[in-house]
Amino acid sequence: MRYGASVTSTAFLEPSASGASRIRWVREYIAHLRRARRMGAGCVVILWPVLGYLDFIVLRFLRLANASVVIHDPTPLVRAVGYGAWARAFARVLGRGSAITHSQIAREEVVAHLGESRTRLIHHPILSIDGRVSAEREPRVVRVLGQYKPSRNVEALESIAADDRISGHSFEIVGRGWPLVRGWKVTPEFVAEQELDHLISDSAAIVIPYTRFYQSGIAVRAIELGRPVVGPRRSSLAALFGVDAICLVDEDWGKGIANALSITEEQLSTVRVNYTALVDSTTRRYFETEN
Repeated sequence: MRYGASVTSTAFLEPSASGASRIRWVREYIAHLRRARRMGAGCVVILWPVLGYLDFIVLRFLRLANASVVIHDPTPLVRAVGYGAWARAFARVLGRGSAITHSQIAREEVVAHLGESRTRLIHHPILSIDGRVSAEREPRVVRVLGQYKPSRNVEALESIAADDRISGHSFEIVGRGWPLVRGWKVTPEFVAEQELDHLISDSAAIVIPYTRFYQSGIAVRAIELGRPVVGPRRSSLAALFGVDAICLVDEDWGKGIANALSITEEQLSTVRVNYTALVDSTTRRYFETEN
């Protein structure tokens, strides 16, 4: 690993993917943590909490002191277990281990829940994917990818489709649970992993239409594949592109799309290099702190 740490990873499926019960899911999770303790792991990183803030209580019960839980959405964007006031209070007083967040916005919220000393910031990881970037973009398709959540900005999407400045483009949404959106072709289906790169690479631009969110894996994936992203300026996207980036939006989403379409491959490559350096910096700081 390029940060100087030797890593062993293990994974298991959540109930929606495995078809197993939630109780079995939790048992399997605890079994993996016990195995990590027996192996004498120097540092355990839980990439997705099974029980929200209650994971910190599990870490105390299993006596895993040098462990961290990645908290993606401190206040969930969809229904989730273990994020209420009581869970946060128990985690702060009785829990063990630290929290990792992938954005400054998320970090500020977790600090309020757990305290400064137990919160670490590592910006959302980005991969080096040389050889996977397609030669050129499809010049006409603007896409939204990922499941529908109440915090999606449908009004902004409808304003994009009605904007004369980008009237020559087609607009597509692919993701579970989406309602009809005026001016957009909606495919309300799960986006399989093998399809995701293709959908991103064949897009002129990717839109992140949230009113509230903490970080976007889709946005990072788009930069990995050399595609521009349009989203709100007052968000974690500012760390990815820079707060003054022309593809980030205050109110005028149509202008953001038009600006994104003018961004060159060289400029996108610079964004990827700069953001990778930021990720490396915060990741190295974490390993130095924890080890």
